[in-house]
Amino acid sequence: MAQQRLVEGIFALGGAMILNEMNERNRGQNTAPRRTQQVDPATAQRAAEEREQMRLVQVRLNTLGFDAGSPDGLSGPKTRRAISDFQASIGMAPTGKLTHEQIAVLYQQSAGIGGGHVGGPQPVYPPSGAFPALVTPAAPPMAATPAFPSLGTPATPTAVAPGAFPALGGAPTPPAPAGNFPALAATAQPVGVPAFPTIGTPVAVATPTNPLVAGSAQASQALPTATSLAEEIIKTPFVSADKQPAILGVTLGSTAEDFTLMLGENAFGNCTGAPGAQQCSRQTATLSDVVKGWVAADGQLWAMARLIQFNEPVPADFIHGQFTQTYPELMAAPGGLVSSGEACEVNAQSVPALAAVFDQRAGVPEATEVPSALLDMAVQCPLAYSLAFNEGNGHVAAVQVLFFDGTSVVRQHVAAHEALQTQLGADLKF
Repeated sequence: MAQQRLVEGIFALGGAMILNEMNERNRGQNTAPRRTQQVDPATAQRAAEEREQMRLVQVRLNTLGFDAGSPDGLSGPKTRRAISDFQASIGMAPTGKLTHEQIAVLYQQSAGIGGGHVGGPQPVYPPSGAFPALVTPAAPPMAATPAFPSLGTPATPTAVAPGAFPALGGAPTPPAPAGNFPALAATAQPVGVPAFPTIGTPVAVATPTNPLVAGSAQASQALPTATSLAEEIIKTPFVSADKQPAILGVTLGSTAEDFTLMLGENAFGNCTGAPGAQQCSRQTATLSDVVKGWVAADGQLWAMARLIQFNEPVPADFIHGQFTQTYPELMAAPGGLVSSGEACEVNAQSVPALAAVFDQRAGVPEATEVPSALLDMAVQCPLAYSLAFNEGNGHVAAVQVLFFDGTSVVRQHVAAHEALQTQLGADLKF
């Protein structure tokens, strides 16, 4: 029952039926003499949550064209009629009360809508054309996010500073600097629950111990040749750019404007950014969701990352079913990785660690050389799509998604190399 309530809380399953029954009881009680009674805080909180669940159902019904009236969280005749019309549209008996399965269909058909802000506080939209270098919007601090709990243990709320994100682990960590992707702390885990793997510190290039002498020059290293995203996509099961995986409708090669628009449409806020990178987040009653994108000088996205952390662990079979609908190829691929490079191993590294590598390129002049660790990754992974779960004991604690266009990194490297040669040619005098 606890697992069922958890699933229902995340996807609002069963919220409509519970609220309908409460309304029926309340109407029956209205005929009895009024009496003063003590309201249990837990009961009041549960009622508020159920009303919010009904409000979200009303929002989605309205979005699909079934007029449920103003999304106030109360199930009246108009809402029941909208539910009946929706049930009839999917070939079900129009009872006016949604079953668990019917609510799942409702959410599936209305997937991609903002949903959480209609009738409530409006989302903070990133300013149009302000990618990157977004200014954190002046808005009330986001609700405190619980630190990641051990499986089976209720989450303990931990205050989170605006713009920060809690690390996975038992103890809170200091807020990350603005623009950093949230880190997953590798703290003690319950037996059978692997922590996210971490990427090792990039190997520094050793400084030559001997000075150059006459005749000791080495031949220059050949530049990587994979510079076309379209040609690399053909090598994957996706074949064409329009069929590649997306994060909320945005794919690799999309423009910065597309990315910014997607954030606004899906109620992301609390945005931070630096030249060449932008990160925004959203929080709900059940999860925290962070999305970050990196854009090249040509205005196209060359990397995207998403980290979803559940406030409480979620049954794995349910989450796997949801992601199979969205990313069937990644769910079927070994290790959740599809890449055009045979040596690609990004699925063995955590999204926060990879984001730190990507950030080495963000905010630097276009003519600056690409960091060696990032260039090596681009050579090994000309194109990569990765999906990973932090799970154990039949539950999922977090989901991480990463898309990486190494061909763009190679193009950036070639451009920086040519710019350096041009500058050297102008500086050298003979």
